[in-house]
Amino acid sequence: MKHRWGWCAAVALLAVLAMQAQAKEKKSAEVTSASILKRMDRDGDGKVGQEEFRNAMMRRFSAADADNNGVLSGDEIPTHSIVVSKSEGASNEVKLEDFSAAIQPVFEGFDADRDGHLAGAEVEALAQARRHAKEAKP
Repeated sequence: MKHRWGWCAAVALLAVLAMQAQAKEKKSAEVTSASILKRMDRDGDGKVGQEEFRNAMMRRFSAADADNNGVLSGDEIPTHSIVVSKSEGASNEVKLEDFSAAIQPVFEGFDADRDGHLAGAEVEALAQARRHAKEAKP
């Protein structure tokens, strides 16, 4: 009888932990203008400058490049990255130099007033594009 209670408690604990992990994953997967500012706005001015955007994108590349070879391939390629979609080659690889070259045009595409910063509606447009990319790809 004791073993049955222990088994039930273990199963219940695993179920609770799985639900918590799923909720955390779902919450962290939400892309909002606030979450973008939190990650990218390093100087706290409420805007994302060109350099902040570039640095954030390079951090993402480095984090995804599991084997540190300067090329994203296979499972390393994020399925929802706006910059990756602009830099992915015919070989289904993303080279660091191609990724780096795609960052500026992507930034400029969201910088509607051409002031070198993303703020307000521009950050929301970036968040909306990221949400759309996440929904479009598994």
